Amino acid sequence: MFLKPDNLAPVLQASVADVRAALKLLEERGATVRAGDGWMVRSDRRMPQRDFLMRIHPLMGNLVRLAATNITPEQAAAVADAYDRFYLPSSGLDTAGRSEAYREMLMLIAEATGSAFHQTAVTRALKEAGPLVDMIVADVMRLPLEHDPDDELARLVNALKAGDVVNAVQAVEDHVLVVGVRMDRLF
Repeated sequence: MFLKPDNLAPVLQASVADVRAALKLLEERGATVRAGDGWMVRSDRRMPQRDFLMRIHPLMGNLVRLAATNITPEQAAAVADAYDRFYLPSSGLDTAGRSEAYREMLMLIAEATGSAFHQTAVTRALKEAGPLVDMIVADVMRLPLEHDPDDELARLVNALKAGDVVNAVQAVEDHVLVVGVRMDRLF
């Protein structure tokens, strides 16, 4: 796949300079290769985990779109509580506990959709992801965790509380990108 900053910038609602910087970072991490006035995604970096992420990507956007439309204040509070247990150092949870809180957060979002299809799809996706979630959470925990209101998951929680579909979808899109970058570092 050929990535050209001039073409990507409007799609990502970012400046050309920011897109170029992101593509250079991906090049440094081995995910892209410079090709003329753009970058090519390295096809030799295909991995089952990346295929999994690509398969669930559309589900995540639809999931939060529906959840943001239907979520109750009580459900939003439960999602926020699961996020706090996952992210905040004060939760005192180890990697397994934080992984469970992350899974719970996704299941609560699925339940907020009111859709049996979405609940089943998330249950299956989390079962398939299994150890991958634990590895990514362990990678997150390597860094000092400080509450960041601009973190993509914090933005997702806040958008769900507000019933803000547009920002919820953008936040989950950002989360999928962050997970992809973490996967590239791990594999």
